[in-house]
Amino acid sequence: MGTHKPQKLSRLMFFILVLFSLLLSLSISFHFVTFYFPQQLASAEQFLREKNNVVTVYIEGYFKEIVDSITILAGDPDLPVIPWVRQDQKERILHTFKEFQSANANIYYIYAGYIDGSLLINNYEPPPGYDVTVRPWYRAVMDQPEKGKLVTGLLYREAKTNELLLSTIHILENPRRGFTGAVAIDSYIESISSLIQARSSFYKTSYSFICNSQGELLVHPRQELVGKHIQDLISFTRGKIEPAQFIEYTFENVHKIAYISSIPLTGWLIFTVVNKQEITGPIIHNMIFYILLVIILCIGFSLIMAAGWYHWFMKPLILLHRQLELMVNTTEPIPELTFPHNEIGEIAKNIEKLTATALFNKNRELAQKNAMLEHLAVHDFLTGQYNRRKIDELLQLEYERYQRYREPFSLIMIDIDHFKQLNDTLGHHSGDLVLQELAHLVRSHIRNADAFGRWGGEEFLIILFNTPGPEAAHLAEKLCGLVASHHFSVPRALTISLGVGEMRPGESLDVFLCRVDDNLYRAKESGRNQIYFE
Repeated sequence: MGTHKPQKLSRLMFFILVLFSLLLSLSISFHFVTFYFPQQLASAEQFLREKNNVVTVYIEGYFKEIVDSITILAGDPDLPVIPWVRQDQKERILHTFKEFQSANANIYYIYAGYIDGSLLINNYEPPPGYDVTVRPWYRAVMDQPEKGKLVTGLLYREAKTNELLLSTIHILENPRRGFTGAVAIDSYIESISSLIQARSSFYKTSYSFICNSQGELLVHPRQELVGKHIQDLISFTRGKIEPAQFIEYTFENVHKIAYISSIPLTGWLIFTVVNKQEITGPIIHNMIFYILLVIILCIGFSLIMAAGWYHWFMKPLILLHRQLELMVNTTEPIPELTFPHNEIGEIAKNIEKLTATALFNKNRELAQKNAMLEHLAVHDFLTGQYNRRKIDELLQLEYERYQRYREPFSLIMIDIDHFKQLNDTLGHHSGDLVLQELAHLVRSHIRNADAFGRWGGEEFLIILFNTPGPEAAHLAEKLCGLVASHHFSVPRALTISLGVGEMRPGESLDVFLCRVDDNLYRAKESGRNQIYFE
């Protein structure tokens, strides 16, 4: 009859090991997903941020050089009065324009326009009917002229070729003639786009684009989008357009992630973009691979452990079980079994001792007494709650945890009002009943996770883990009202006073306890049956 049970136990152990391996693999996989995916996504976003910073620094340097160039040109005393100077002075200025263009390959055109409609430029023939004074670059500074006025990155179309250009314009001024016109340097948008895309490359779908502070696209790898407003092109799913921010949006039904930075020189926003699928796809693929690998390894390990468990442990236990049944059920000589030279063999040699029920019972009785002693060591014998020693230990542990993690915790110190008078009039037995009933009432109205114990005499202490002071004060008010309305087994109403406090940074545990004790004293001094929280 006893031969089948060990076999069932061995199968049970096998299934437990397999279940354990599955739970272990799922736990590892969960933690892997929890930490790996955000970490890899953060790494990708960090790389996107760094690429954006590279583009930002490049564009800022690009236009800083142009702004410096146009500022130098505008300071030439002959440039503002070209319509009224000699031909050799015009030639000198045109030569200066050519030198600046030769020195900076990013300059597409340099030119100046004047209030008389004249245009000063190298190697360019304006189209018929060309009027300088109505051109966007001229009007940008001359519609509302101001001393030293400078406009950077004006988007406009060239009069002959209709190509999109970014113009940097500086107003021209002469002490005698006043505002006489504007000097401008043009940058070719397609050239700027190609240069910044070269600095955005890592992901295949990565690119960068620029828009001004009004959201108008200035530079984009797709030229047909230049001049359009960004809000008309994309649908946001996360974040908003602000410098130093990540946003997610859909463009042409593709989900994208972008990092935004700004250029103080111009007020422009630079976006570095990548398709979200290109970031998350490899991460998910790797996660699936590693999770499957973990599951296979855990199951394989469990199978090996199950086989070893059965061979080295379960099989000898089955033989031992049979041997014990023979010893219990027969008086015949028991054949000696051969066991391996290990712990199992030692058990076999002491079979007779193991069958001695007296020893077993004594061991069980000793274990029960030990458990009782352990309980008494940390619990108050009267109320059954934690004693002062245990509360001190928990306080020290929570204080150390607070020093490390700064998670808030609070204390509530409770004192029974006029308890001495109750003992003197009704006797100590009634006082003990009140302490027991109060402990039970408080314990049943606080969280199981909170520590509650007898601090001494009629005082109790509650440790509220991960609880700020205002929440602790709210609980104290609730407890104060519960006690005042509770019908105790003694023929009189009872109230309590409560001191509440939250641990403060830099405060020692002794100072904290003294402060809570002072709050309790103030509650009693103020008339009892109330709390005090500071």
